[in-house]
Amino acid sequence: MKKIYISIISLLLIAPAFALAAEIQFKETSATIDKSQNPKNLYVASQTVNIDGNVSRDLTAAGNSVNVDGNVEGSTNVAGTSITIKGNTGNNVRAIGQNIVVQGNVGGDLLTAGQNIVQEKSSLVTGDILAVGNTIELDGKIMGNVRIGAASKVVIRGDIGGFVQIEAVKDLTVENSALIAGKLTYKSPNTANIANEQNIKGGVEYKKQANPDFNFNFKQVWYWSLFVKSIVLLIVLLIAVYLVPRFARNFVNETYKRIWPNLGWGAFTLFVLPIIGVILFITLIGIPFAVILGLIYLLMAISAGILAPLAIGSLVMKLVNKSAEYAADWKAVVVGAIIAFVLQLIPVIGPLVLFVFFLFALGEIALTVWGLFKKQRA
Repeated sequence: MKKIYISIISLLLIAPAFALAAEIQFKETSATIDKSQNPKNLYVASQTVNIDGNVSRDLTAAGNSVNVDGNVEGSTNVAGTSITIKGNTGNNVRAIGQNIVVQGNVGGDLLTAGQNIVQEKSSLVTGDILAVGNTIELDGKIMGNVRIGAASKVVIRGDIGGFVQIEAVKDLTVENSALIAGKLTYKSPNTANIANEQNIKGGVEYKKQANPDFNFNFKQVWYWSLFVKSIVLLIVLLIAVYLVPRFARNFVNETYKRIWPNLGWGAFTLFVLPIIGVILFITLIGIPFAVILGLIYLLMAISAGILAPLAIGSLVMKLVNKSAEYAADWKAVVVGAIIAFVLQLIPVIGPLVLFVFFLFALGEIALTVWGLFKKQRA
């Protein structure tokens, strides 16, 4: 339950950023913020993202390669294959990727998951570190505690002001330069390689673990992937509402204008359309039509998964504000994304509620596509 609370709190910490004036950049190959720029609440996505200038309030970035050289006043939220954070962050850093390197100072907590995670010697983390990864290296100074969910290899060389707790690790090395003010607790099939145990002021507690991490890793990856999905969903929906506000409004209004037809068409599209596609595929002659139908089906399902939280948020905002119209703005996006995230953590009932809204959205998309098809044939 603790991991669930951490995920929910993290998402809620991100959400207020959307309430403020934001700058959105969505580019195909490269996006750069140079030193002369000073964006406020920056949301950027591209193949390569370079942040050279300072960012007021929060930064949310996604890309294959993300480099943050400038300072961020608030929180830094990053997802990518290769992530390097050289600048200082005033609040929390949340980073998920394959290779993550943190060189700058972090004013709050560092929450990270990746294949290779390195906190370099130049980095100071004022708060705690929560990490999950394959290889984790801590060379800098951490004033708070360190919690590592699971890792194949952990190397500690830096100065840690609190305790260190590692739930599952294969190889743990604490080098002579390391200083841990609190207690070191770890679970592993192997005893740690500790250069100088006197540098661990709170003592060492070792719990032998035969199978260190398979079940644990699955849970951790699921929570983190759910968290990342929610962040990406927020960005995509905000971009959609920002770029095509008319479409967003029409979608929400039409979804609730014809609830039962949407529910029926959603179920038909989800369950019957694949059967029709299989029948067409078996006939051989209908293979091209089956392929086209399959692509349309996939696109509609993905779109419904993205737009369902918007429908949830619009309904909630209408009920809260007691307004006559359904809103399709940033407020509905944020509320819908948070509710969708929380619902996924509630067993049985949560996914069922999400599934119903998914059918609503899928049905509306299917009716819209069918309407366009009939208009083309007329």
